[in-house]
Amino acid sequence: MHIFQTLAFATLFIGVAACSSHKTTVSADGTTVTTDDGDKSVTIKTKDGTETIGKDAVDLSKLGVPVYPNAEKNEGGFSMSGTGAGGGGQMVALSTTDAFDKVYDWYTSQVPKDAEKMKVRQGNEEMAEFTIGNGAGNNAGTTITISGKSDKTEILIMKAGK
Repeated sequence: MHIFQTLAFATLFIGVAACSSHKTTVSADGTTVTTDDGDKSVTIKTKDGTETIGKDAVDLSKLGVPVYPNAEKNEGGFSMSGTGAGGGGQMVALSTTDAFDKVYDWYTSQVPKDAEKMKVRQGNEEMAEFTIGNGAGNNAGTTITISGKSDKTEILIMKAGK
């Protein structure tokens, strides 16, 4: 529930900040919201942690997992990262015009053999999921989900851990 409140709060501030390039607002409880029109991002800092939502919230080179070479951040650039006392996480949505099978084959050659958790096809859509690590302790768990239609393949990378 907290994440949905935070996302709603962030969306509100992105809309409000559309007229400025960089704006910081501090609420009565000490929550700081910084919007940056240039980065198209919002950073929320509370006593519980920090979340950044926007185009460049995730540095692909620091994910610690393979990123498909022809993938680009989705139109609108959805990505988010957060840290808190319990750990942190990152999520980024990517896409490519490469066929699902090409992306799937590349990931199966890049991740451990036991990482593949599922692969399904329904009509002209396909989906596969890979999980690396278990998320316990400092071992960050990362899920890579690829889904394809006839014109593009989407890649969602979610990483959690301390």
